[in-house]
Amino acid sequence: MTCADSGFLVSLYLKEVTSPVALQTVGTLTEPISLTWLTILEFENALLRAVFTKRIAPEEAVAAKSQFDANFESGAYREEHVDCRT
Repeated sequence: MTCADSGFLVSLYLKEVTSPVALQTVGTLTEPISLTWLTILEFENALLRAVFTKRIAPEEAVAAKSQFDANFESGAYREEHVDCRT
């Protein structure tokens, strides 16, 4: 199982110093990246924060989220359900 945190996701959808390495890493994967609901929430929050701090325009955040959603629907990601009660 390959997992990712929200910082890795941000590197895939926004221009970051770490973006080239993130993109290269994704290119080597043979299975979907596993995400939890919390990782997805943190990614969405990072996009909103980037808009709030004026690092990106609102349209860029919308485009990044739309691309993420399209990749999710195409099978690039898999949501892992985690039981937080244990």
